Amino acid sequence: MKQTNARTVFQLIHENRNLSRAKIAQMTNLSRTTISAIVEQLMERGMVIETAPLEGNGAGRKAISLEVNPSNKHVIGVELGVEKISGTVFNLRNEPVHSETIRLAERDDIGESIRAVIDRLRDAVKHRFDELMGICVGVPGLLDSDKKTILMSTLLNIENVNLYETIAKGQDVPVYLEDGTVLAATAERVWMGNADSPFIYLSIDEGLGASVIMDNQHIQGVNKVMLEIGHMSLDMNGDLCKCGNRGCFELYVSTLALAKKVKQAILDEPASLLGRIMGEDGKKAVEIALLEAANAGDETACRIISEVAAVLGNGIVNLIHIFNPQMIVIGGRLSTLGTRLLGGVEEQIADRAIRSFSKNCSIRLRYNNDNAVVFGACHYALGQVLDSYFAE
Repeated sequence: MKQTNARTVFQLIHENRNLSRAKIAQMTNLSRTTISAIVEQLMERGMVIETAPLEGNGAGRKAISLEVNPSNKHVIGVELGVEKISGTVFNLRNEPVHSETIRLAERDDIGESIRAVIDRLRDAVKHRFDELMGICVGVPGLLDSDKKTILMSTLLNIENVNLYETIAKGQDVPVYLEDGTVLAATAERVWMGNADSPFIYLSIDEGLGASVIMDNQHIQGVNKVMLEIGHMSLDMNGDLCKCGNRGCFELYVSTLALAKKVKQAILDEPASLLGRIMGEDGKKAVEIALLEAANAGDETACRIISEVAAVLGNGIVNLIHIFNPQMIVIGGRLSTLGTRLLGGVEEQIADRAIRSFSKNCSIRLRYNNDNAVVFGACHYALGQVLDSYFAE
């Protein structure tokens, strides 16, 4: 109970400005004595500070505003991507302080490269904060129940790789590994004001990841392994996936699938505007080029977006029927296609989903274009460390 109360008080101070002890007691129905004791503990640990007196009615001593201390402690969030590793230091207000990114070559040791990013981050801020509380690394793959080994990552083309031992070796703070999609889902839900559940987040980049949140918990299987909706088969006779299944969702809805469609369309119609845009420097991201061409009225680009939206909508209809969610958020690079993609998805839902389910389900594009995984990693690490702090 003590742990739960302390965590609740810290979260209230974290999420609100200008809260007094009396206001927290009112919001939690805890006694003022209990609140004062918890606040004192948080202040002793350097996590909460008193700021200015609050204006109020009546005579007597004015209430003092409480806020999270932004300059004492920090956490580190890291994202392992297919081509790069990105990391950010956040203060306890979830404000980014410093970021580092390195390119990931095929020959690189992934674990050592992650350690290199962490070392750079720690060195960059070592004179600005008193204490690093924890580190969380988001990975694009299926983790084991102990959150130490990547069981499978079709994007990185690896299996049964223990990253934890390499990353955590020599670290003097807790280190956590988590599925990157889970972390991005956590971030998006926080940014959307902790939207009601069931809440589904789809992360669509080179692959398709998904996380389903119910009652503030990410759904996982009996072996504590997360869901693999990206490998839900949409066509049992479809193309063979690296996972061994056929016709997987992510084979048809991902930036890799999009690039394949665009490449074929340019071969078929080399004079199209899409072909000219893609050929300008050869470095433009396929989703950005596709949107640019579609906005300029290119029929080929509009057709490709419509086709991808239809398949995505088909998969989302299945998710609506399975989970009956209140909100589904489309994230990752594919969400760059914006309202053109969203409109096609909504058409599929209107045509095919059970009305009593779909009418209560909101479909949205991601809230933030960048840093969802590293922000979610920061939020996760802070939550884990706080639980251990308050258990003492």
